[in-house]
Amino acid sequence: MEEALYHASSEGNVDALYDMIIKADPGVLRRISKIGHADTPLHEAARAGQTAFAIELMALMPSFAKQLNPQGLSPLHLAVMSEADELTEERARKNKIAMALIELDPELVRVKGREMMTPLHYAVRENNLELLVEFLCACPKSINDLTNKHQSAVHIAVQEGKPHAFKVLLGWLSRRNKEEVLRFKDSDGNTALHIAVGKEQFEVVRELSSKVKINSRNSKGLTAWDIADRNRSANGNPSETSRKIGKFLKNRGGRPADSLP
Repeated sequence: MEEALYHASSEGNVDALYDMIIKADPGVLRRISKIGHADTPLHEAARAGQTAFAIELMALMPSFAKQLNPQGLSPLHLAVMSEADELTEERARKNKIAMALIELDPELVRVKGREMMTPLHYAVRENNLELLVEFLCACPKSINDLTNKHQSAVHIAVQEGKPHAFKVLLGWLSRRNKEEVLRFKDSDGNTALHIAVGKEQFEVVRELSSKVKINSRNSKGLTAWDIADRNRSANGNPSETSRKIGKFLKNRGGRPADSLP
């Protein structure tokens, strides 16, 4: 019976769903919900982009929406994630189901999965700008959520090299007067500026330099200038970007930690 239910979920067969829960096995949904970390029919519907089916399931068993599967992912996480060789129409269907889920319950954007990553964090990592904007609008508080490494969505955008997602976040934070998020530190004491310097992302460094404390130290006692200096020293022939970042930071008042009070 459960195998037939999962097949109906992947096919989006709402009629088959009601036949099973009304005629064949009325307790099947509640039984699945008690398993704990399991792939629910809503996970399968989200993976397959079956929006109408997912909405029916949300009405019948709302708890499925926050249930994590064995990989530590909620249905919304799965809707955000891209599969290998995913077609454009498949991505569009999954975006549609993601937006339908948050319309029913905006707090789903804040469900913490594996490594305490939320669907918002996944939208950044996947560079899914459409969902990133929708998530921020639906659930503004989600911008405060941190991973198990105390990384914000901004940290992830910089760490993963997603400049477009970074620009979306930066613009939204500026409009919302929430630029303090840019000053959040991860578990290593790094702001997004420290990471951007380490990754040699000049445009991100330029944007952040006026919005964070440029001489903030991380857990190793390093400023952004120190990290830039190490980048230059680590390479016998430092890149043009590395030299450009070092010069820029110095002009903006960046200093080595040992020269600060």
